Amino acid sequence: MNIIEVYASLAAWSILYMVIHEMLHYASARLLGYRVHMYIASDGILPSLSVRVHGDPQGFRRVVILYSPYLFNIAAIVTASTLPLKLIALFTLPNILLEENRNKMLTSMAAAIGIITAIALASSGPQIVN
Repeated sequence: MNIIEVYASLAAWSILYMVIHEMLHYASARLLGYRVHMYIASDGILPSLSVRVHGDPQGFRRVVILYSPYLFNIAAIVTASTLPLKLIALFTLPNILLEENRNKMLTSMAAAIGIITAIALASSGPQIVN
């Protein structure tokens, strides 16, 4: 695989992951009886798909809606056969810190975890690809 194919593959898997992640938020809210809609939002950097839940889920329902997509992350890390999907799931797992509160400290912590993960993977050499 040349570098262009690698980047194209990562971009395609990233878009697919983003859609699946938001669809899991959407499906869990709908299954719990909430009215929801999807829209394009911006986190200050890039536009991205988002889900708005109408009503005020509390307790267990809130936990299910916010954190169910991260079960997909864990499943992808453990079972996925494609390296790009495993990497995307691994790099986005720290975003769990940002689901309820997007303050500067938590954003920095999530970014640091992602950077440390990338450095650890890069320093482990080519055996990751095999």
